[in-house]
Amino acid sequence: MDEGVETVRGGTAANSPVRAAFDLLIGEARSAGFKLIPRVGRTAVPSVEFQYPDRRRNPFSVHARAGHLLFYLRRPILRAHPELFAAATARFGPVKPNSLDEYRASLHTSEEVIDMLNFLREHAAWPMRA
Repeated sequence: MDEGVETVRGGTAANSPVRAAFDLLIGEARSAGFKLIPRVGRTAVPSVEFQYPDRRRNPFSVHARAGHLLFYLRRPILRAHPELFAAATARFGPVKPNSLDEYRASLHTSEEVIDMLNFLREHAAWPMRA
């Protein structure tokens, strides 16, 4: 893992289900071809943005916390798939609105990461496995 991603990963507890979930999500993002953009520093909330390999748009983001991951469906993916926010709400529950109108899910385990990625694949919002 590169240093920035490792810094974000450090927000999770060692040997915890949350760390395993983070590692799985990062591995899946790499396998899907996303470029990983760590956001760390004094003014940034430690996170990793998932950027499309062919354009500078970040459809997903993950913030690592000690007890959970906050996984964001960001504007680029929500604009490309207008039904996605409502479908995520129906499947995973409502979220408090934020200023960017993003959907965010609290993920605690690898099983929840798999469920989220399968949901995204069902909606053609995450690359299918080969």
